[in-house]
Amino acid sequence: MASAGFGAISNALVALTPLLIFKAEQAGEFAVVYLIFALGWSLTLSIICDAWVRVRGSMSLVENSWEDYSPAASQLAIISGLIGLGAGMVVYGTTLTAVAAAVGIAANVSRLGSRYYRVVSHGPGAVIASDVATIVVFLGVILTLASLKVDLVLALAAAWAISNVIGAGFYRPARWSKSSHLDAWIRSRRHVVGILLKDSILMDAGANLAPLAMMPLMGASGFGIYRAVSSVATPVQLLLDPLRPNISQLPASVVTGRKTFAAIAGAALGMSAAAYAVLVIVIQRWGLFPGVLSDLAHFAIPCALFVAANLVGHFYYICARARLNHRAILTGRVFQTMVSVIFPFGGLLAFNLAGAIWGFALAAVCSGTTWLILVIWDSELRSVAVQIDESARVAQPQPIVEPKP
Repeated sequence: MASAGFGAISNALVALTPLLIFKAEQAGEFAVVYLIFALGWSLTLSIICDAWVRVRGSMSLVENSWEDYSPAASQLAIISGLIGLGAGMVVYGTTLTAVAAAVGIAANVSRLGSRYYRVVSHGPGAVIASDVATIVVFLGVILTLASLKVDLVLALAAAWAISNVIGAGFYRPARWSKSSHLDAWIRSRRHVVGILLKDSILMDAGANLAPLAMMPLMGASGFGIYRAVSSVATPVQLLLDPLRPNISQLPASVVTGRKTFAAIAGAALGMSAAAYAVLVIVIQRWGLFPGVLSDLAHFAIPCALFVAANLVGHFYYICARARLNHRAILTGRVFQTMVSVIFPFGGLLAFNLAGAIWGFALAAVCSGTTWLILVIWDSELRSVAVQIDESARVAQPQPIVEPKP
């Protein structure tokens, strides 16, 4: 519980802070850079983390070690940071803020990739020190810079960079070699990486690239409000992301059990009600945090719906990535990408910003339901296959053993 709690807070600080301190236009500009981080982390999960989990039991100890994992993850993090640097230069136009954001992206992707490995291989307690250090440094840096009247965007980018560099420092990186490059990692796991990468590319098309394509139609302020809907669902990441390595290894009987579904549904309803209450009472009625959250309070119902659907969908999507075959994962992802593009875009063209937000929420409902159905269906098919196999084994004629004289 301590590991999950500290890990959740360390992951959520950068996503939540813009809601509390930025105006809509600033939030929209920062959302562009943060989407680059989300893209980099998504690719790291597919190419490195989830691929490692799926094949680690079938490969040799040498091929499955930290010496292979760490360099590949680090190189992908650096690539993400360089892309973030380019995006930051375009959005902010100032080198210092762009560099800070790029370092934040690279260090955050690296820290999360290392954290994933450490939880699976050493247990949840092995990452607590890194998570706590990340939290303390982030809060200390941003509060110090804000008190010195430093630009808030630069303060957030600097806190993001410094805290994650220190947090990642708790995981000693392995030395790079010719056999430990990213391309070698991908070649040795080509089949499973191909399956997961197709899924990630489709997911990013709907979750990250489609919103970026909508930005010119919304403007920076509208885009900031639209992307803030995702940040309202941060409690979902607070709950699930630190537990992702553990969830991915749950047996099918637990994942599809009634108790599990009741727990997930109850948590979804509770978080949905809490999100609605915060937006309507704390933000709208009491007037606290008069930034982008005050603009978002007008859309409390679709925000609450999105939070509930996001929790259900995210949980069963993690389960699907760990056990479903290629065709099932691709089916779910193609459907999710279609609704994630069509619903928000259609809503935006028909009803402007309100339509886009409602379309975003309805897309989350459809995709969450799809992942739930696919996981249950896969479990049922496996159960039937086991029963058929056992029946065939019982039905086989047993050899007649002649009694010894």
